[in-house]
Amino acid sequence: MYRLNKFIRVAAIALLLSRVGDAAELLIFDSPNMIVLNDRRGMVGYYGSVEGNKNCEFFFYQIGESSVREEEYYGRNINSFSFAFPPKSYRFQDRDRRFDSVGKVYDLKDQRIVRIDNPAPGCVGWAVGSFGKGPGDKDAVRYVIENKSEAVGIRALSRKSNFYKKIGQNFDRTLAYLVEGDVVVVLSALSNYSYVRYANPDSFSEGRITTGWMRTADLVDPFPATAKQ
Repeated sequence: MYRLNKFIRVAAIALLLSRVGDAAELLIFDSPNMIVLNDRRGMVGYYGSVEGNKNCEFFFYQIGESSVREEEYYGRNINSFSFAFPPKSYRFQDRDRRFDSVGKVYDLKDQRIVRIDNPAPGCVGWAVGSFGKGPGDKDAVRYVIENKSEAVGIRALSRKSNFYKKIGQNFDRTLAYLVEGDVVVVLSALSNYSYVRYANPDSFSEGRITTGWMRTADLVDPFPATAKQ
């Protein structure tokens, strides 16, 4: 009995440590379209915005440890990538390599500027996003951090998936759902379900935020296994 209790205590500690190791810091900006997390792989992020038939969407992740100074900002190197629709999957190896580009994320206190060397066609101009400018450009878009939260990671929906409501130990399916390709932040996980935060990218929704439980099996990590290279 003593050995069993000792084993349970060790297993519980190991589980707790594994959760702590997977924890990430979510940066919540004044624009809900921009998502940035700092996790064990470094910085990862996503931007998505839709207005009518105009669309700008890409993922990015930090490469390397060094940073460079530009104006008053510190810049970290990133790789950005996107998926064609419909993709084979939302896993990194199935991305549309035509949209691969390098860039930088510039930090100054609570401000961030994201610059992509060769932004996707939908991310040029001002309709749904502009990412060709750096700190030296007065028109560069500056995203301001308004809050921070603990999170697990950024995930893409691999299929249409309903939200669930947790009642006691049970998860009851609701009529609300997201569709393939929608991007969420996983805030926590329990059993086979993940508690997610979804920012609607449609400009007419005014960035409405939805939270709830979804099936973990329907969520895909779109980033490479080791983001820093």
